[in-house]
Amino acid sequence: MAPAFYPSYPSLSLDGIGLQPELNPDEYLNNDVKANVHRRAMPRTKEELKYNVTQHLRKIARSPKRVRSYFQAKHIRYAA
Repeated sequence: MAPAFYPSYPSLSLDGIGLQPELNPDEYLNNDVKANVHRRAMPRTKEELKYNVTQHLRKIARSPKRVRSYFQAKHIRYAA
């Protein structure tokens, strides 16, 4: 319960919304990384995995068109 000196605001109910990863552009990035990080060779160590992920993220960062595509997905065009 908020102290009495705080103004009262209507409560926000998120019931029924549930998790909707398709509304989050970060999820499109995560899927891209997961799908492409092993294109080189399957990493055998944690360091190799970290290197592969870093290299792929750098590749994505150099491609504004690719990043923009995450925001062009049907469910998240509102954010673009």
